[in-house]
Amino acid sequence: MKENTSFQDKAIEDGPLALSLPLEIDFSKSIQAAEMKGLIRLTEGLTRSSRGPYNPQGSSQCLFTMFIQVIVVVVVVIVVVVVLAVVVLVLIVVLVAVVVIAVVVILVVVVVVKVLVVVVVVVVIVVLVVIVAVVIAAVVVVVIVVEVVTASTLAENHYTLS
Repeated sequence: MKENTSFQDKAIEDGPLALSLPLEIDFSKSIQAAEMKGLIRLTEGLTRSSRGPYNPQGSSQCLFTMFIQVIVVVVVVIVVVVVLAVVVLVLIVVLVAVVVIAVVVILVVVVVVKVLVVVVVVVVIVVLVVIVAVVIAAVVVVVIVVEVVTASTLAENHYTLS
């Protein structure tokens, strides 16, 4: 078997069982080459440099910080729910107030219209009564004037004749 054969050539030479066998591949040279080119960093080095050396007390501090973060999130959620509930209640109160005001306005308008109709009818009746009274008074005055004039004329004629 040649040393520079590819993976597929080796699998063909060894048969179908070669694909199921575990392969021992040495990635150390390719990882070192990639690190030298600056393409990748080992995750171990990255996490160690960002976290610092292992600190057993740091893990309890991390748990405490996570516990505080959970409490803060729960409190924020509760506050948001309470604020939304208050907003919904205020909207319901405003809606009820608007409906009550609309009903009151409608009732007032209906009552005012009824009162105005009654007032207009009463005014029309009063005006008609006044007009009829004035006409009757005018007729009476005319009749009285005619009677007085007629009586005075008759009296004058009677006086002149005698």
